[in-house]
Amino acid sequence: MKYIVTFDVDKGAYLKFLNFTVKRACQTQSQFKAFAINLVAWLFITVFFMFIFQSFTSKVSSIDLSSALVGALPFCLIIGYSMYANFKARKFSIPNKQGIILGAKSIELTPEGITETSAVSKCHYSWSCVEEVTENSGDYYIFLDKMFALIIPSSAFVSQGSIEQFKSYINKYV
Repeated sequence: MKYIVTFDVDKGAYLKFLNFTVKRACQTQSQFKAFAINLVAWLFITVFFMFIFQSFTSKVSSIDLSSALVGALPFCLIIGYSMYANFKARKFSIPNKQGIILGAKSIELTPEGITETSAVSKCHYSWSCVEEVTENSGDYYIFLDKMFALIIPSSAFVSQGSIEQFKSYINKYV
């Protein structure tokens, strides 16, 4: 017995997947640990600046606005460049249309594994390499590694019955 689903992965579905994987990767540490690290870091920053201002109070009062702006300029440039680099990285990380990730695909689920077929590739994955299947806003991601997944958009399913059939078939092997 096999289950076949045909769909088209577009840029929007890929960006939704990208946001999901970034959030998923960032949640690897506990909330308390992140809070504690943040608290300690800000404590050291505060104590450092308090020491600077206490040590140089007579000199700080004589700083004019132009000196403060010149001192703040490198920080503004670094923040601006990091935002620009983040934008460029996101823009250039989108795969080619009709390539391996985006475009029309067909996924065949069989007892031997998953076969993904597109216009430019045909890949077979055994069930042993599937780490997990996750649902995000109607889209399904079959994770084959921590950051690599087969993206099945919600538009691939015509009815709630086809979603249930897909989930029941996947649950047999994962």
